[in-house]
Amino acid sequence: MHPQPAPGEALSSWLARVAAVYGLPVQDLLRHNLGLASFDPGGGRDAAALDWDPPAGALAALHDRTGVPLGQLRQMTIAGWVPWLLDSMEPAAGPSAFTTYVRQGSMLLAPGEAPARDVPGWRAWLPTAT
Repeated sequence: MHPQPAPGEALSSWLARVAAVYGLPVQDLLRHNLGLASFDPGGGRDAAALDWDPPAGALAALHDRTGVPLGQLRQMTIAGWVPWLLDSMEPAAGPSAFTTYVRQGSMLLAPGEAPARDVPGWRAWLPTAT
């Protein structure tokens, strides 16, 4: 028994709800309950890191154990939206990725009107190092 993912729900949110049904922390669910695909989400990775690009084997194991389609699980992560929302999972090497993401399809400024902004190592949805 487990709850189904809600429309637009992030993987970490759904896993927290699944783990709560069994009275487990998410870390224990992932560390001990995915068979050979089990992994330790520690080591600097918090639950929200699952929303970025979780191990493919873990997604396959979750599919096998819950019946949630693999494609649906993948779309609950940022990696599942490449190349539709983001061009790549790699950090930007210059202003092009940031400019494309922020200004592509802009209706407020004509092309070339806004100044270019260099954001080294930029990744969508992740704060820049301060």
